[in-house]
Amino acid sequence: MDKDIEALKKNKSLQFFIKEMKVSDEIIKRDYLTLEKFVNQAVVCNKNEGMDKCKQQLKGIQQKLAFQNNQFYIKSQRCNHWLFENKNHQILENIKYADYDLNENLNTLHEYVVSNNESISGSQMSVLYKLKDIVESEKYMKGLYLFGNCGVGKTYLLKMVANSFAKKNKQVVFVTVNRLIKIVKDTFNSSERDDYNKFLDLCYKVDVLVLDDIGGEITTGSSWSRDELLFGLLNSRLENKKTTFFTSNFNLVELEKLYLSKKNLTKEETAFEAKKVHRFIERIKGLTQQMELKGVNKRY
Repeated sequence: MDKDIEALKKNKSLQFFIKEMKVSDEIIKRDYLTLEKFVNQAVVCNKNEGMDKCKQQLKGIQQKLAFQNNQFYIKSQRCNHWLFENKNHQILENIKYADYDLNENLNTLHEYVVSNNESISGSQMSVLYKLKDIVESEKYMKGLYLFGNCGVGKTYLLKMVANSFAKKNKQVVFVTVNRLIKIVKDTFNSSERDDYNKFLDLCYKVDVLVLDDIGGEITTGSSWSRDELLFGLLNSRLENKKTTFFTSNFNLVELEKLYLSKKNLTKEETAFEAKKVHRFIERIKGLTQQMELKGVNKRY
């Protein structure tokens, strides 16, 4: 049995779990039959070729070794040949919510750079390089707080960031801050409250969250959306190291001033409000690096 275990441990998939999950020989021995079946039967499709090149017994589906709750099991997933012929499948499957038509722009950052390299400005290229680093990192990295004038392409770039993460099988939510608040408020007095809880829970747990146009939601009304809804969401994502992006027409100094621009507050109320706004801005800083995207308004 010891020789059999040593032979199994030469498998690359199993080596990953041994290293990352610190799997012991005792666990390998206990789950030997499952592991032996995987090693002997699994066929890996690595090449980006059509389905006619697929060697799987069930075309387009390959086995993958998984380890959860201290136990090995075999699950099925789409192989590379299937994904090559259905290249947008991962985007449409992994972007769990977007308040725009996903089919309008299915480009990734890499595809955008390749097709527009000569026309990309210096400011845009700096942002693209930073976004590319974040997307390609295998470890957690802060997202970007991307600010700039209206129409310079902030939202457009982050849509491609969402696509790029989705292509890596990361689950993504892309929502304007205004829309997020509206979804929550619309369910306060309705039978759809469970739907609200599910959506907000998704925003808390999703691998990548893009909050578009922060600052655009500010009104002279209650600060509940900032201090309760958004603060709780951002604080949770910061504590759990969940990648988060923002777009805004305001830099963080301007955003803080905007949140403090309420009228008719006493001196004590103003001081208290300043503390709440400061802790909110600090959560954004903890989640992101601030960068400016310069350019002309492309909407006109």
